[in-house]
Amino acid sequence: MGQLCNEDVILALDDESDSDDYTVSNGTSAISSVNLTLQIIKSNSSKRDRYEFTVNKMSLTVEIMWYTVFLLMLIIAIGAHRRMRTVTNYFLVNLSVADVMLSVFNCVFNFIYMIHEDWNFGLTYCAINNHVGIVTVASSVFTLTGISIDRYLAIVRPLKPRMSKRWAQVIILLIWFTSFLLGGPYLLYSRIVVYRYSGKVQRSCIVIWPDGQATNSKVDHIYNLVLFFLTSIIPMIICYCFRYNLVLFTPLLRSAFLSYCAAKGR
Repeated sequence: MGQLCNEDVILALDDESDSDDYTVSNGTSAISSVNLTLQIIKSNSSKRDRYEFTVNKMSLTVEIMWYTVFLLMLIIAIGAHRRMRTVTNYFLVNLSVADVMLSVFNCVFNFIYMIHEDWNFGLTYCAINNHVGIVTVASSVFTLTGISIDRYLAIVRPLKPRMSKRWAQVIILLIWFTSFLLGGPYLLYSRIVVYRYSGKVQRSCIVIWPDGQATNSKVDHIYNLVLFFLTSIIPMIICYCFRYNLVLFTPLLRSAFLSYCAAKGR
């Protein structure tokens, strides 16, 4: 039965079914042989699992490190050269900042949590970790939408005034403000769940909504629908609207150009 204590939910799990005891003692050599075989299989399987987990752990660590270094190099390169401070590069730097935040403040700690299967970073960083995950994903989607609009204006309407740097900075501020608002519920409702598994007390960082855990929460369903609508549906609608405009605009432009050439030829 669950118990609430100092904002930590303590759950007791039955670990009898996860017993590691394979000992069978009835005095017969056949049973002893089976028992020895089970122990050998278990030992070999355990060694193989530890080896595969170690290899995967090292590979993931290297990937995160190289990814972070590459993004930092991109940010420094654009910031150090004045000629590279264009509207498109502003959006690219913003996208890189979001990815670096995700790698450093979310992926690393989740990776450590995955290794040890225990959350050791406290309730405060539990909330920050969950919040950063939502904020960075939302800001990345909004930034990619901004890049798409800027490229559309540059290619389809090259003679018209493009987006200014000031407008790009304002849009980037709005992107982060909206992203922080979307991640706000995770900042408020993150909790540490303490439970017993296989004889060990472990902690998990999850989100517990006012009406319960995510699996049985209507608030969580509504929140995910809103998040999906704002970070997926709306950006797709915007991009397809520009695409539809491009499909209509190109034939009209070609027709007007041919008419102009025909008139000049006369």
